[in-house]
Amino acid sequence: MQPVASAPAPFRRVCIALNPVSGIVPDAEGAVRQAVSRYPHVEWDIRLTQGAGDATRFAREAQVNGCDLVIACGGDGTVMEVAEGVMNTNMPMSIIPFGTANVMSVELGFPADVERVIDGLVGGAAEARPVDMATIDNKPMMLRAGVGYEAEISVGASREEKRRFGRFAYMIAAWRKMRHLSPTTYAITIDDQQYAARGVTCMICNSASVGVPNLSFTGKADVSDGLLDVIVIPNLQVPSVVRVVWSILTSLRPKPKNAPEGIVHWQGKRVTVQTRHRQMIAIDGEPLKRGKRVSAQIIPHAITILIPRLAVTNTTTTPTPQVESAAS
Repeated sequence: MQPVASAPAPFRRVCIALNPVSGIVPDAEGAVRQAVSRYPHVEWDIRLTQGAGDATRFAREAQVNGCDLVIACGGDGTVMEVAEGVMNTNMPMSIIPFGTANVMSVELGFPADVERVIDGLVGGAAEARPVDMATIDNKPMMLRAGVGYEAEISVGASREEKRRFGRFAYMIAAWRKMRHLSPTTYAITIDDQQYAARGVTCMICNSASVGVPNLSFTGKADVSDGLLDVIVIPNLQVPSVVRVVWSILTSLRPKPKNAPEGIVHWQGKRVTVQTRHRQMIAIDGEPLKRGKRVSAQIIPHAITILIPRLAVTNTTTTPTPQVESAAS
């Protein structure tokens, strides 16, 4: 592959935290090395994760080592770990979406192709988007916490199923868990206001995306609005499922003023959810505990994610790169 001619760049050194077993990309490392080889004027520090917490450590070490950017290469778990490593700092991060669902990259409009991501960051322009995070029982969260059925689905899809079937692995897990499904009453406190809703699952969301472009549980959710979205799905009987699916589909239109039909929805900054019986609770697809209570608090604009724009199509010259703010 022909290198791109050197040009003034906002990044002199970039760390890539790469999960080599994430998702269904057969040779993730090879694909990344090929993409970055076109920019030899940038020093690329590609580090492979081997276990939980590695990407967080890489992100923290990148700040000490003088990197200008940390890129999470993998699925939402890798993205979450990198975010934890850079949250509440001046270090920006970006994403190469090599996972199964890639919810945050879909939410922000990332291209799926690694070369387009690298071209857009280094050889094009990048939008600097401030993104909220949250704490769930004092643990960092980027996407959402599920209580009940949604959590069972998230943790029920095995790595092998996700490798073989991609997104369909979650549908398989959903079908397996459905026969054990029973509604419960969620006692919910949001910014000192108390509510109750009966349903099969409750979600505390920073992102309400379902991992498909422009589709989400509610059109009101925004990862930069400084609010958590609390969603309860009442049941999975056919009429309710039809209403929920219709609500998700109509989120393609301008954001609705009222809660979508079939979904109970609130917004707030501090949230506590309690149930009478223990339920599975998961954070960003990873199991947290089986418990009766979980608390969350938003952290507004905790991280800055650079979203690649204007991918380079000329392989012989590079336009002067720039970083644009979300407000520009």
